[in-house]
Amino acid sequence: MPELTDVRTDVLRELQDMKQELAFLKKKEQRNLSQIELLKYKLHSYESAKDVLDPIDFKYRNLFENSPVAILRTDAKTGEILFANPMVWKILGTEPRKGASTLNFYANPEDRANLLKDLIQNGKVKDREIRLRKASGETIWASFSAVYYKKENIIEGVMMDISKIKDSLVELQKVNYELDNFVYHASHDLRSPLRSIMGLINLLRLEKTSAGRENCLEMIEGSIKRLDSLVIDLLQISKGSRSNSPQEDISFVTEIDNSITNFYHEENSRSIRIITKIYQPVNFISDLIRVRIILDKFQMPLNTEIQVGSNRI
Repeated sequence: MPELTDVRTDVLRELQDMKQELAFLKKKEQRNLSQIELLKYKLHSYESAKDVLDPIDFKYRNLFENSPVAILRTDAKTGEILFANPMVWKILGTEPRKGASTLNFYANPEDRANLLKDLIQNGKVKDREIRLRKASGETIWASFSAVYYKKENIIEGVMMDISKIKDSLVELQKVNYELDNFVYHASHDLRSPLRSIMGLINLLRLEKTSAGRENCLEMIEGSIKRLDSLVIDLLQISKGSRSNSPQEDISFVTEIDNSITNFYHEENSRSIRIITKIYQPVNFISDLIRVRIILDKFQMPLNTEIQVGSNRI
């Protein structure tokens, strides 16, 4: 019965192999179950992290989208805008579009070349003022701060429209210039009556008669009143625009005579000879205060014969 014994042996071997394979499959299944459990755990962790990170992402995305400062990333070589918040497009005056390049918005292309050069050399720039040209053609001023990433050849930066600040600065410089001029001219206008008073005081000291002294005192009083009137006029002008100033009929004969009177009482005034020839065939309507201030600007050197004349006014 050898053949039966061989068959039995083969069957037992097959059965043993099946048991081993079954044990292997069980182990593999257990490993798969473990891997599944691990994946489930990781998925749960990710979901938990997402629940935590989503509000943060939303907060910063909201900050990015609604920032009053333009935030952008550009390709350093081509200038292509890779991403930008809405303020970038608002400053540039155009709608968001793929492939848009900052190269098209520099009022002076050299500004971009210098900016890129400094970024490559220093790695960053801060508060660089540049002129941009909006899509409409309007030119604006912008303050730009950025960092250059050499490996990616990327520029990340922030930008602000400072046109109003620049305009305010220009206006402030203009006001300062006008203020300097006002102070300069006001000091001259105030000195003129004061010099006249000083001259009259010197005459008063030399005058021997009571009538002469009384005459000097009257002229001093007139100069003081003129000085007081001038101070009031300067205060009115310093308050601002005089666009609504009263317009009056002006006699140049009267006003020039009044202006010249100041010089008669200065020191060495007797060496001054003033000849006026005024031709005013028509009425002249203007701001009397401004006309008086203009007339008081004339400097008359001592020991000089001066002729003031006009054919037409």
